[in-house]
Amino acid sequence: MICLTLLLLATATHATSTPMIDLLDKDSCSRQTSRTARKLAHFHIIQPAIKAAIAMSTECPFQPSLDQYLEHETHGKVQTYRDYWQCTYSGKTFKTERYLDLHLQRFWNNKMTASATECLANWCDVLGCHLGTDKEKMTAYSTTKRHGKGMSTNTEEGDRIEHKCRAVLHACFPPSRDGLSHRFKDEVFDALCLASSRAERDSKHSQHAMEPSRTSIRTYFWYALVALVTFASVVFYTCYFLQRVGSRVDSDLKKKL
Repeated sequence: MICLTLLLLATATHATSTPMIDLLDKDSCSRQTSRTARKLAHFHIIQPAIKAAIAMSTECPFQPSLDQYLEHETHGKVQTYRDYWQCTYSGKTFKTERYLDLHLQRFWNNKMTASATECLANWCDVLGCHLGTDKEKMTAYSTTKRHGKGMSTNTEEGDRIEHKCRAVLHACFPPSRDGLSHRFKDEVFDALCLASSRAERDSKHSQHAMEPSRTSIRTYFWYALVALVTFASVVFYTCYFLQRVGSRVDSDLKKKL
């Protein structure tokens, strides 16, 4: 009876918690991906602009004032001891940031600025979110690729990303803006846009390079299978032949006796 009660409680808990978590997955703008994009935008765009004393246009999607989740990320949460997360609006504590995101989404959307509607996750192809936010990888993304290393064959997707990258950066830093030096263009425009398009090309190239290896592995597997079946057949018929010969010898000996 106790076991049955525990089973029912576990089932009920799973039925109520799983759909709640799925709300984050069904959200039109991923909070987790936006966090990655936010860090990359600060590293590749905002930080160089501050260093060069160049102000971004108010229409730039990377403007912090337009960031959809910036209010929640900066004022709605804090990481406590034992890596727990606390909502600063309600004071509730959660084991993971994912559960805190769900809490903020369900109860504290009214805290978000109405004019902040930009989903930074939509710019992941330009920012290179797939590489993560490790500083060494971000630096390699914006410098090594800029000098043409790792460049592979052209793809339409790579060209599309480069065009998207340059278009959004021109919106952030219009060509007519004062102080927009060639050095800043090289550090931001070429470094980020060439890197994003080449990263996409490298990804396509690596996928095509893996296809022959997968084919060869599959071929070797079938060769090994055929060899194994052939060897088993030879052993079987050899044993069968020896058994028949042995039975005949025994039969002849019995007749002689």
